[in-house]
Amino acid sequence: MRLETVDRGARLVDTGGEPFTLQPGQFVLARTVERIALSKGLAAFLEGRSSVARMGVIVHAAGLVNPGTGMAKPVPVVLEIFNENVVPVRLYPGMRIVQIIFLRLGRPASAGYDERPSSKFVSQEEPSLLSSRGDRS
Repeated sequence: MRLETVDRGARLVDTGGEPFTLQPGQFVLARTVERIALSKGLAAFLEGRSSVARMGVIVHAAGLVNPGTGMAKPVPVVLEIFNENVVPVRLYPGMRIVQIIFLRLGRPASAGYDERPSSKFVSQEEPSLLSSRGDRS
């Protein structure tokens, strides 16, 4: 299945500040309220909080926030959220579901994420399966 087919079936949901009910087996993309800008000398990763994992909700952020992410302008971080529970789980605006860990590099990256032509999600504001640069693979 091609990503553009999956993305076509996706829809953007604005909860209007209300809780979002994540159904059993449901997968959603979300974004942080906070915006991030990393220098070429820093990387970070986001890890789901254990209190959320104990509810059966897995929060992932594609592993690594690359050095130089948000250099062009600070950006929200896209989160992948999956409900492994057999019952619905409500997520509330402002709920702390993820934590960020910063890593200082031994030396700055030669090119920041926002500077590399191969980077797919530069300046991405809203969650999407597709690259912000038009790549459909």
